[in-house]
Amino acid sequence: MSLRGLSLLLAGLLAAPALAADRYLVESSLWLDGQLAGTPTLIVEADEPASLERGGEVGFRLTLMVEPVLDELVPQDILWLHVTIEQLGDEGWEELADSMLGAREGEPTTLSVVEAGQEATPESASLFLEARISRLRPADQPN
Repeated sequence: MSLRGLSLLLAGLLAAPALAADRYLVESSLWLDGQLAGTPTLIVEADEPASLERGGEVGFRLTLMVEPVLDELVPQDILWLHVTIEQLGDEGWEELADSMLGAREGEPTTLSVVEAGQEATPESASLFLEARISRLRPADQPN
């Protein structure tokens, strides 16, 4: 291997931990059958799923993963948000949605499940999720 090739490999290895350390704050509101089920907030490491489970009358499990878009033609504030939502029923966890959303950092993005021809609002949807992603800067990140 040439000295240049070794330098590029070393630079890539040194950069990899910095990329993997990107963390995001995902603030969301989840409505199920027209009722606010919760306002979960998660800190998510890039490309690593994070889950939150809530019991109670309207039990749910929310799993999120933030994936940076690695395309130089796409603005750096555009992210992929992988979302899985499950509801606790008599038979255990039932998957309600499993989707991937394009999201702009700092702006709300939504996911909804409605009947055909129905307007998607928190009150009318069987499932309505609104999420906002913010990149945590090193000074903002908890240890």
